[in-house]
Amino acid sequence: MQKFPTVRLRAILPRGSRAPARRVRPRTLHRAGDRRTNGRGNPLGQPPRRRAMCFGALAVFRIARWAIVYGRDTYPFRDTRIGMGAEEGGKLVPVVRATWNEIQLLARLMRAEAESEGRLGMLLVGNVAVNRLRGNCLDFRNIRTITQVIFQSPGGFEAVRKGYFYQRARWSEIQLAQRVVNGERFWPATYSLWFFKPWGGCPPQWYGQWNAGRYKSHCFYHPTYASCPGVYKW
Repeated sequence: MQKFPTVRLRAILPRGSRAPARRVRPRTLHRAGDRRTNGRGNPLGQPPRRRAMCFGALAVFRIARWAIVYGRDTYPFRDTRIGMGAEEGGKLVPVVRATWNEIQLLARLMRAEAESEGRLGMLLVGNVAVNRLRGNCLDFRNIRTITQVIFQSPGGFEAVRKGYFYQRARWSEIQLAQRVVNGERFWPATYSLWFFKPWGGCPPQWYGQWNAGRYKSHCFYHPTYASCPGVYKW
């Protein structure tokens, strides 16, 4: 019996045509928040290890930013810094208790009262608010929180009646508020409980309180030691 060679048959295609290419699933890019990822969720097609490094660097950045707010190594006004908070084991302890929401509230007050007077002007307003809370005297007795200081009526701050006060605080303003909560004091608001904006010069007395000094358009007034010793004891 005669054997014929085995021949592998192929599909006969018209002249000039090409065989169909193998279908490959393309790498699709889509947006997930602000980060471009591939179908597997890796940023820009990077392996999981590099993705973990990116997230770790972001976490370190956030921790460093938080340390700047609560740290004690960045003081633009070293020449005017008078007092600091108490020390416990090398860590700065705030002189008043304040939640995160109250720090933001204080930052909004400082901006609404003295944004036009720069950073030092806002720090002076924060000093007055902290002094009222620490003093517990005269018109500011039985005040226990920063919220009570800011919304005290009568005798509180005029800025709470303005719409600008209710806008969200910026990060730079929150840093300033944290500094006054930590105990930094600045002249002329070192022991001051009041301030106002006169039409002319600062009167030597205002409602029986003596003038402590002036910064730009605001005059500051402090009580005597006999009438409010709590302001002078920290």
